[in-house]
Amino acid sequence: MLWPALLERAYAQQREGSYQRLESGHPTLALEALTGLPATTLHVDANNDDVWRALRAGVSERRPMVAGTRADDVDDGLAPQHAYAVLDACEQDGQRMVTLYNPWGTDDGASRPEQQISLEEFVANFGAIHIGGA
Repeated sequence: MLWPALLERAYAQQREGSYQRLESGHPTLALEALTGLPATTLHVDANNDDVWRALRAGVSERRPMVAGTRADDVDDGLAPQHAYAVLDACEQDGQRMVTLYNPWGTDDGASRPEQQISLEEFVANFGAIHIGGA
């Protein structure tokens, strides 16, 4: 996907003056810049049902969502203090699953940067969900 990289560079140029100066940022600000609409943040310390409802609403309303991992103690395969795009939240064989996209890609370069984790794993590893266009 080329367009996210182009948007990121344009955003960095507008916000920081260059891509090299953009080190980090807040996903809510990026979502607001991209959509032109206010974004909201849900802290994942809420119960699983609240998190699931927010994820499902975001998916069904086709709102862009970004989830941020906690600063430490995250499962293997997830980067600490990193933002992932939330692509889907659905039930599979009776289990609630969340599909994530890592904008950094993968270490081996061969596998896809998408991964699917259970809602329980999501709640254990992520601190916040940022929902655009709310």
